Amino acid sequence: MPRKLLNKKTLFAILSSVLFLGCTLRDPLPIDYYSGTDKIAGGQAPTVPQLSYDPNERRFTFTAAIDPDTGAEVGEYIIYFYQGVPTRYYETRYIEAIIPRGQPRSFTINAPPGIYTVVVTGFDGYRESAVTEQNRITFTLP
Repeated sequence: MPRKLLNKKTLFAILSSVLFLGCTLRDPLPIDYYSGTDKIAGGQAPTVPQLSYDPNERRFTFTAAIDPDTGAEVGEYIIYFYQGVPTRYYETRYIEAIIPRGQPRSFTINAPPGIYTVVVTGFDGYRESAVTEQNRITFTLP
């Protein structure tokens, strides 16, 4: 059974109402809308936590990350664990654990011999810390 196409008048009425609604529902953006980070969800990224590693205990510890927008410690820390040395970061498949604020800022890794990279970022609910030499450690397990 062939489909019946809309006639030109009906199509024009539908398109006109959609265009009219689209133009009247929103006001123009302010001229400075895209300038600065204060309009981005989360504002500035949290500071980078300092990560350290004790190879004898296979224990990692890290310092607090601070949200510059509030001046308070971030709500969560994300631990990424990579086999080898990654070329890309922040992929969810490499998240080993998420540590909420108030929990001990330390963890251990149990893995077979090989080369690994661990990254810890602070997360303020909107943005994560950058990945730098301060919060990234590449190490070899014998």
